[in-house]
Amino acid sequence: MKQILLTNPENCDGCNECVEACSKVNGGSGLFLHKMTEGYQAIVCQQCINPSCIKGCFRDAIYRENGVVKIDQDKCIGCRLCVLMCPIGSITYTENMMLKCEQQCTAFNGGRPVCVDACESKCLKTVDVKDVAAGVQKGFEMNGNSTTSSLTPYSSSDLANATQGLCVFCGTCEIVCPTDAIQIIDNHAEIDKSRCIMCGSCFAACPVLIPSGAGSIWDPRTIADIRFTSKAGKYVLRGFGTERSLPNFDDIVILPAQASIAPVDKYREACNTGVVLGTRYAEEPLVLDTPILIAGMSFGALSKECKVAFAKGTSLVGSCANTGEGGMLPEEREEADKLIVQYSSGRFGVSVDYLNAGDAIEVKIGQGAKPGMGGHLLAEKVSLEVAQIRGIPIGTDALSPCRFLDATRDGDLAKHIELIREVTDWRVPIIVKLGPGRVDEDVKIAAEAGADIISVDGMEGGTGAAPEVVIEHTGVPTLASLVQAVNGLKEIGMKDEIDLIITGGIRSGADVAKAMAMGADAAYIGTGAMIAAGCRACRMCYTGKCPVGVATQDPILRERMNVDLSAERVGNYIKSMTEETKMLAQLAGHNDIRNFSMDDLRALNTNIAEITGIKLIGT
Repeated sequence: MKQILLTNPENCDGCNECVEACSKVNGGSGLFLHKMTEGYQAIVCQQCINPSCIKGCFRDAIYRENGVVKIDQDKCIGCRLCVLMCPIGSITYTENMMLKCEQQCTAFNGGRPVCVDACESKCLKTVDVKDVAAGVQKGFEMNGNSTTSSLTPYSSSDLANATQGLCVFCGTCEIVCPTDAIQIIDNHAEIDKSRCIMCGSCFAACPVLIPSGAGSIWDPRTIADIRFTSKAGKYVLRGFGTERSLPNFDDIVILPAQASIAPVDKYREACNTGVVLGTRYAEEPLVLDTPILIAGMSFGALSKECKVAFAKGTSLVGSCANTGEGGMLPEEREEADKLIVQYSSGRFGVSVDYLNAGDAIEVKIGQGAKPGMGGHLLAEKVSLEVAQIRGIPIGTDALSPCRFLDATRDGDLAKHIELIREVTDWRVPIIVKLGPGRVDEDVKIAAEAGADIISVDGMEGGTGAAPEVVIEHTGVPTLASLVQAVNGLKEIGMKDEIDLIITGGIRSGADVAKAMAMGADAAYIGTGAMIAAGCRACRMCYTGKCPVGVATQDPILRERMNVDLSAERVGNYIKSMTEETKMLAQLAGHNDIRNFSMDDLRALNTNIAEITGIKLIGT
């Protein structure tokens, strides 16, 4: 069994002999850098067989060489994901570097670390890794490092909840756990949360949780949710979007041009990717170099760093950012070349100056992940700056009404739009954002109320916080929502007069191209932009403990986000999606992405053909 090095700060007199000894054998760089805190702390890399730190490093800065896990400081950007991923907390961030002790000194020191021999206070010792569960956990907590329990949906603790009263203590979970987080002792499962890396191996292998037949509705997630609700007495709340399998753009293909229609040469011929949105009434419509915009995501739900990164990223590629319903950061306006400001039912941060600061104004009626519900920003995320921007008390829940409480009668929406037009002197476009409900009827109301642009958010849209039952069981998939929106506008003869933005699970240029062929004029990206900025899709947005600084107000966690790097990656993501859209237009025979049509598409199955009206493949 591997040995692990622990510190006991009660005996430490601060002599730093351990640091000096380490420096002598490591080229002057003392790696013993962990601060002494109450309790014991693990500090030595265990050279895992399948290191989670290597998996988590998207810069490939961590690698294995001759069995030793090493860090390439030239590639490392200091994001600290490895700190979070390491199940024993052996990696330290200091002076813009990630460092860890690899115990290489033991090779020439009789198998003992030099720091242990140098410590006259006897506060250092090596022990068996199995004996330090409590010490490791306490060390994590005292350092302010969140454990890895937020990285993925299934943890060893989830397994314990799901199998409560059912476990037969067969030991399968203990056998398959790659980090020794689970031990079966005397018909009791001992779980070391600090070592769990949320890989889900225990869930996959547990014989108690294997459904009795293929397609069983009693899957591990359902069982875990029931255990949670039965103990907590409340519904499951989470972030992100639906995880259901829904009809989507992957069920559609684009027909390439060949002889009957000539393709446009990607390398020799031009293809326009620009769009102009909001020409119905606005004197200054949105003129963009790409049909891909950032969807509304609020400050509060997202960190200041993420909002500024979105603003800077869109400016790099001629796109447009969106404040969301949480008000506007001054830095966001400064960095964004084009910025849409949202006017929602909560009126957070709304003023005359706010409305006039926007290049377009989006009246938010609904949202894809929680249609029929208002916004909900938990008190944990309402910091001083969030409270100031939103105009609410610090540390209180920010609740948006489920509807405009002053728009209850026919014609009230039109009055809101008319008021906004007067305040902005008819200068900028007005967008009405709808959720995925009775879309065909809703777009007619928005159009007749005077909208320049209508955005429709499908069921696959994301959220910072919503009840899981709402995320998974309400709404209409994005594909069908787009069909309804187009049909609704055609029925009143306004399809060519009003621009349509589709959103909700848009991932690639292929999705954008297919949506434009079906009648969309542009597309919003939300979750995709977050992932480009560094999001790890852990679904813990609502807790305020985002491990990468994207969806948190915790100052320590926010430091993990490099604004300039995230902005560059968001810009690159939009740029690559735009190039994909352009490429698909050219191979379909178009020199302008706006020339896509339904004739360019075919459905791969009868269900999609019936939903969309697209011809079935082979016809």
